[in-house]
Amino acid sequence: MKALRIGLDISSAFARNSGISFYVENLLAGLAEVNKTDEFFLYTAFWKQPARLLDIPVPKQPNFHVVHKRIPQRFLLPLDEMGAGIQDRWCRDLSLDLFHGLGHLAPPLRRMPVIVTVHHVGGVSEHATRWERFYLGPLTDRSVKRADRVVAVSEYSRREAIKHWALDPAKVVAVHEGGPAPVFKPRTPHPPAAGAPYILHVGSFLEHKNIPLLIGAFHRWISADSKRPETLVLVGRPGRDSKRVERLIGALKLDGRVKILPPCTQKELVKLYQDAAMVAVPSLIEGFGFPLLEAMACGVPVLSSNSAALPEVAGDAALLLDGHDEAAWAEAMRKVATDGDLAADLKRKGFARAHGFSWAEAARRTLNVYREALASKLKSRI
Repeated sequence: MKALRIGLDISSAFARNSGISFYVENLLAGLAEVNKTDEFFLYTAFWKQPARLLDIPVPKQPNFHVVHKRIPQRFLLPLDEMGAGIQDRWCRDLSLDLFHGLGHLAPPLRRMPVIVTVHHVGGVSEHATRWERFYLGPLTDRSVKRADRVVAVSEYSRREAIKHWALDPAKVVAVHEGGPAPVFKPRTPHPPAAGAPYILHVGSFLEHKNIPLLIGAFHRWISADSKRPETLVLVGRPGRDSKRVERLIGALKLDGRVKILPPCTQKELVKLYQDAAMVAVPSLIEGFGFPLLEAMACGVPVLSSNSAALPEVAGDAALLLDGHDEAAWAEAMRKVATDGDLAADLKRKGFARAHGFSWAEAARRTLNVYREALASKLKSRI
């Protein structure tokens, strides 16, 4: 069997510290681990200097090649949607057998199967820029509808994609993402964390992350028991909900009890997880849910919203709560903080759950999608 030539659009990986960039980087690593024969062309187009490519950990393997086209995406993508065929010519020049858009988008290509990965459906904020609306609206719609196969990162995302875009269920495949990097592990030995115990939230300050609910629940809990020493630590990129979060902290007089930290290094993040009393993930829209598994791998009890894909990822290894029920979250925080048996059970189940996800397996299943798409395309030509 001849080696395939596969194009992988890695452009979405340049949104650093995002769930999609994490997916791109780790899927590449998984493909490198399980496939030494097919040729992978890591394709991206942007205007800035090629040195930007150094930000992406590309597999150092002979069958992985970086292809950078120097053109602004804001020109290229609309032009191709209008029929310019620029990327179609580039892909033909590379003699690609198949193209995979790893972050919602793929160009209109005429002579090869096209796969698109969908990470979440909908959720475009009313505060989004015009470019964000175009990217997550018409561009994503067209890419997904014309794709030969759609990879969804969870069964939840698969169901949502089929419903939202009226897709043939046979062409939409759920491929779970892998687990956390090996550095996400419990500290051993585990001395008591310095300072007051804290509840940790990891994620950007965006509306769907539901951070105000978490702040309100925390306030409710410590107001009912003023002797509690816990603090709430929020770490992540500033976003459209930052101002609302800051105003709420001030209004509830929590300035000394709620700490906002900027994005941190992976090493710093691991330590934050390891020292946390618990991790809370109240998000209302998630296609997968990396913080759940990162916390579990570090041996930390997890509280999670029961919305979107989070129950699918968490299984029975987290306390699942209504993302709109502030009182339930306050009570769950109290239980985990005061019930040692419950906390220990969540730690044990979570650690096992986190290790049930593998990027090598995600890569194998993705390769199977490629083979199915190629076989279907070949059959349609006969």
